[in-house]
Amino acid sequence: NLLRDWGSSDMRQALTAAGAKINSETQLESGAPYFNAATDQGLKFIVYGTVCKGETVKRCAGANLVADFSYDSDAAVDAREKKIDRAAVGVRNAGGNTLEVSRYVIFDEGITAGNLRENVLVFIEVVHDIWNGGGD
Repeated sequence: NLLRDWGSSDMRQALTAAGAKINSETQLESGAPYFNAATDQGLKFIVYGTVCKGETVKRCAGANLVADFSYDSDAAVDAREKKIDRAAVGVRNAGGNTLEVSRYVIFDEGITAGNLRENVLVFIEVVHDIWNGGGD
């Protein structure tokens, strides 16, 4: 049973299986699913669908998982960004003294529900490490 795309129920299941708490679930203006979630340790992150199709129930070919952290200055963000070396996530200065950490999951050719959960777990683990000063 491969997921060649995902809907809200698929992501809800993956997030809860990974131990995340869903704080809210809504849709973007485009109708794509959008989740605000958090870990037991207080790390907050979002998940939203990309390349979504469907009239009433959107199914998406990609999922973007994103967390961000505030720093005292953009220079501090740049310094922190340069120290992070984790292939599992993308890291960038998002402006406004914010470091953004993201992981993009592509469903092309299909993934299992277990692999989706693992992608969420990897994202959470790496972001927790970065949040706690690691990542290099």
